Amino acid sequence: GSMVFSNLINLVFNAYLGRTLSFENFGLIALVNTFLYIFSIGFGALGATINHRTAFITARSGIAAGTAFYKQIMRKCIKYAIMISLIWSVSMPFLLGYFHVNSYLPLISLIPVIMFGIFASVARGFVHGRFLFVWTAVFFLVEAISKLGFAFTSVSLGNAELAYLSIPFSVLLASALSLIVASVVTRKQPKSEHKYSFMKTFFFASMFTGLSTNAFLTFDILLVKHYLSATQAGIYAFLSLIGKIIFFFGSLFHIFLVPIVSRDEGAHRNPNTNFYMIFSLTVALTTVAFVGIGPLGSVLL
Repeated sequence: GSMVFSNLINLVFNAYLGRTLSFENFGLIALVNTFLYIFSIGFGALGATINHRTAFITARSGIAAGTAFYKQIMRKCIKYAIMISLIWSVSMPFLLGYFHVNSYLPLISLIPVIMFGIFASVARGFVHGRFLFVWTAVFFLVEAISKLGFAFTSVSLGNAELAYLSIPFSVLLASALSLIVASVVTRKQPKSEHKYSFMKTFFFASMFTGLSTNAFLTFDILLVKHYLSATQAGIYAFLSLIGKIIFFFGSLFHIFLVPIVSRDEGAHRNPNTNFYMIFSLTVALTTVAFVGIGPLGSVLL
């Protein structure tokens, strides 16, 4: 339910800014969103790995072992967060020219997203792997509502050119909340000496999955932002929304796949039943979205 509502809010976000911003500013919104999608390849793979391992370890060895794994990974993430932020900072002059951006501020605003995003991915993966789906729902809602609220405030105050800041702002707010929730969940857990591997094979498999997904969601935006004018890129950003709406509507049940299957494996149960149920629901939702926006688009939209 929260994912449906969040996607609806995101649709309102794009529709509202599409009506109030110039094509140039809307193209900048699309570019910042695209960078966020690219970051999510790594963030998503990290979160999925923590999600999988937390559900598996908790089912196999208990809550204390799952908590120990979470804390172990959080300590290791500090150096990677600093390293990736430095690489992004060094790359900014090239990115500024390549994408025809007139200010460093949009790129600078993404540095804290990188720093917090890595830790928040671990925290979200842990909360998700512990089957605390209510909090997972809250994270989605906070990010979507705060993004729309900041964008509306920026436009209302006459600062429409800063509307893109709603994206990093919402990510940081949801990330901070996820870190707080994970901290509360782990605070009273007994200590455990269990040591578990990170499962690099699962991580890189998730990376490739995320890369294929984001190739569909982002690569065209990167190309048009470089090769087309700012106005044409903004117009194309509207077109790309159609494919994204179908994709995200069809992926609503995907969020339950990793923790449920991982728990079944950790508990020595056959995961096929739950997997095929989620797969069938995904196919059904994708079909509904395609028919509603495609053949029936002129009627429904």
